[in-house]
Amino acid sequence: MNFFFSFADKTSYTLLFTGSVIFLFFSSILNLYYPTDLFLLKYFLLVGIFDTIMICAKQYSDLLKNGFQNFVGDPVLSAERRKLKEAVYSKKNIWIGITIATFFVIISIILEFVTIDALGITSLTALFVSILLSIIGYMLFAHLLHFLVRLSSSDIEKYSRFYPAYTNWLVDITKNSAFYQNAFFIAGTMYVTLFTIHAPDDTLKILKTATFGNSSDLILTISWVIIILAVVVGFPVISYIRSRAIRNIVMNLKTKSSQYYENALKELKVEKQIEYIKIVKEIIESANYPVNTKINVAVSTATVFINLLIAVLKIFPNVWKLSGN
Repeated sequence: MNFFFSFADKTSYTLLFTGSVIFLFFSSILNLYYPTDLFLLKYFLLVGIFDTIMICAKQYSDLLKNGFQNFVGDPVLSAERRKLKEAVYSKKNIWIGITIATFFVIISIILEFVTIDALGITSLTALFVSILLSIIGYMLFAHLLHFLVRLSSSDIEKYSRFYPAYTNWLVDITKNSAFYQNAFFIAGTMYVTLFTIHAPDDTLKILKTATFGNSSDLILTISWVIIILAVVVGFPVISYIRSRAIRNIVMNLKTKSSQYYENALKELKVEKQIEYIKIVKEIIESANYPVNTKINVAVSTATVFINLLIAVLKIFPNVWKLSGN
């Protein structure tokens, strides 16, 4: 994983754009000799997945290096940061990514999504890299989610007592995790679209009659199950877990702040008690979430709806026909 983040750090936005253009140039030449349907759409989906994940990796790497400076001084936060880094830099992320990417490349060959020629090999290579990066991105985001869930039940000392939701480190993590989630969801939608383009038109019939004796039918069924669970169902669950964890962190910090001032009331004079009661009231009524969630909710809702729509229209094509009657 050190190599992955090192590569992401050195990959500038200019380099990503230049590489995308060069890939388009050579792929277009190959497409002249080995024509494929919807070439440009497939190209932009593959490159879109790759570029989106690489941008996320750059941001994630910066978060790991510079985003936890405010954790210094709090033993609980420092310990959780170490756990996150250990999980993120684990080699398991790479091996899981390679295994799943290889699985989908084999699927593409068995189901004849591509022809084995110069353009097909180039496409399979690009597909392998894109899926590998997507799975690594999925794993990294899962580790960040687990990190947030752990924080939601931790006894944290370093935070803003007056406005817990606006604690610096919590605002930074909320903004970064929202960016990763949105980018990851968009990349996932691009992959679902790419898979749907290649999937056979009689998908429903194949899924109904799939048997363990027919490897092609079985593989297509497994592929759809993975996509539906990981993307169509998984994305709303991921969004809920993230939002719930952050909200729980804020509520726990607000409770802790309130208790701090309430305990102090016993040793104060009446005039000072009134002042502290006002402080407690302000804390209770303060924000329950660090940042505005409208954009994040809009992106999450849109990607979930698009993924569901794409899957339904591909598996149940008659739905579209019935809606037109």
